[in-house]
Amino acid sequence: MQKLFLHVNHSLLRDHYSVQPSVGLDFWSNETENWPLACGKYLPELIGQRAELIIKDHNKNHKEEPLFLLVASNAPHAGGDRPFQAEYPPSRSNATDFIIDPERKNLADIMRYLDDTLGNLTTTLKSEGMLNDTVIIFLGDNGGPSIDPKYGYGNAASNFPFRGTKMSTFDGGVRVPAILWKSGLDASPRVYDNLFHMVDWLPTLNSATGGDVLDGLDGVDQWAALSGMSADTPRKELLVEIYDEESSWGYLKDNFKYVKSFGNSSGFHFTNDYWSPHPDPAKYRSEEIQNSPVAKALGANIDAQTLSDLRSNLMVTPSCSEGEQSKATFHDCSVDGCLFDISKDPSECNDVSETYPDVKKELIDRINSYLAEMVIPDKPLPNTPNSRNFFAPSSGETARSIKFLVGFLSMLIYLSR
Repeated sequence: MQKLFLHVNHSLLRDHYSVQPSVGLDFWSNETENWPLACGKYLPELIGQRAELIIKDHNKNHKEEPLFLLVASNAPHAGGDRPFQAEYPPSRSNATDFIIDPERKNLADIMRYLDDTLGNLTTTLKSEGMLNDTVIIFLGDNGGPSIDPKYGYGNAASNFPFRGTKMSTFDGGVRVPAILWKSGLDASPRVYDNLFHMVDWLPTLNSATGGDVLDGLDGVDQWAALSGMSADTPRKELLVEIYDEESSWGYLKDNFKYVKSFGNSSGFHFTNDYWSPHPDPAKYRSEEIQNSPVAKALGANIDAQTLSDLRSNLMVTPSCSEGEQSKATFHDCSVDGCLFDISKDPSECNDVSETYPDVKKELIDRINSYLAEMVIPDKPLPNTPNSRNFFAPSSGETARSIKFLVGFLSMLIYLSR
């Protein structure tokens, strides 16, 4: 099993946050409205159960064909009318009782349920005889919304020790964890600490599954490096974000990251700060990892010392004190932008623009080259429910414009026998 850190380019559609609220139902079985199926049920559970059925049906009826399965759970995504859209999992235990803050405890319970869901999927793959022919990826799509005074979507998530929250171009908003597993990988469990962008998954998984070389893609094939077949660093730089409506963007090259953040007049200015609470003090229970359904299904005989070493390799030390963090948030990065050496300053506290003016100019030029090529995106469909109070596209062709929110993503790629 290998651990990744990803920098994700995740932008909301233009009208995602509407001034006029609109309420309606949005639960479908393929193209059929199916709210009764979800009514009174725990949505992450329904999503997990449906994914298990797809796996079983594929093994029964389509065994000789490959399968790509994207499981987009809404846990632990926050909702607008209560602390969590995915609140109160059906099976709660006392395993998180050591967490004092009730919102943090609720978040932990939800994440624990998400772990169990992935365990069920992995166990199903094993029982169906498909596990050894499957690539499993688990990843998030953005940093946690630790706090949200604007819309109330905060879910007490911690991005510590990184600066910023969801929507921010600082690492707390865009740097997320991921796990990749494939039977027979040459490398032992290790940390993969190279730059990786979400668009890299297409060429990387295409390579992993033996596909033909794909030309003309923005993504970079990193399969050789991930699988231990190459020591090269495939990606040297990446576009972090361009949020043109708020004039906020970022670019990363080698150790340097340029950030132009939300201004004081922006409704998202709060995302620039250090909101994440420190991790709750508790003993790390390696036995829960070793005895988890995922570990049992994978046959992962990882001893406690190996787990401890991997955890140590993943730890990022804060690069500034709380006082320095407060000072950093008053340093305006919304006009000329700020430059950070994230190899020395992962918490993005110290603007080194004056020390490396040429580097800053180079990264600004990279951003400007993208801005020059951008076109005004089409407006998505209005958030207007139909006569049955369901959100729906106005025609089949525009169905691709339907918007959805996800929490964590699990991708299962089954290679046919």
